[in-house]
Formats: sequence, structure tokens, C-alpha cells
Amino acid sequence: MKRLLLQILLMSLVMSSLNNVAFARVITTEAALAIQQQEDSIERVGRFLMREDVQAALVRMGVDQSQAIERVQALTPSELAQLERHLNELPAGGTGVIEVLGIVVIVLIVLELLGVTNVFTRF
Repeated sequence: MKRLLLQILLMSLVMSSLNNVAFARVITTEAALAIQQQEDSIERVGRFLMREDVQAALVRMGVDQSQAIERVQALTPSELAQLERHLNELPAGGTGVIEVLGIVVIVLIVLELLGVTNVFTRF
């Protein structure tokens, strides 16, 4: 009886180790760079959204900062590039925040209409 139990235990241990298989694939350099560039863009836009003046403007517009960041992460690479271009066009002094916030709100509305998110339906 002990021998049978030991064999079953040993067999289950061997079988459970076979289930831990990882699959990997090779990606091209262009794909890796595109992924890295998108992550960098999300980080730059996220840093912009963390600024105090931007947060105050988002609150005035009724947009929660965490929801704005989630929506930025849901942007397509082309939408993210367009938003980042607008951020890069801003003067270093920070003027033009309202314009960028307007663009962010427009992007949020488009994502709402496309059904990607549902932030504005709670209001």
C-alpha cells in the first residue's frame, strides 16, 4: 500500500513538473524598438499628467488623474505619438497646459465613444 502511494506521489510530481512549459518567440529589432518607444511615450505623458498644474486643471474639468493615465495607456501608438507631439510643442514655461488638457479630454471622449472606457457614463 505504501509502495503504491509512493509511486502515485512520484508520478504526480513528475507530471506536474512537465506542465511548467514556457513559450518564447523571437521578435524583430523594429518591434522591440516600437514597444520601447511606446513605453517611453506613455511614461513622458504620464509625467506630464503628474504635474500639479495639470492635476489641478484635470480636477477642474472633472477628470480623475488615474483614469486619465489609464486612458493614455490605452491609446494606439499613432494617437500617443500625436499627443506627445502636442506636448513637445509646448513652451518650456508650461503655458499651453489648457490646450494639452483639451486634447487629452478630446482623446478621452473619443475613447469613450469607441467603447474602450466608460469614465463619463458615471457622471
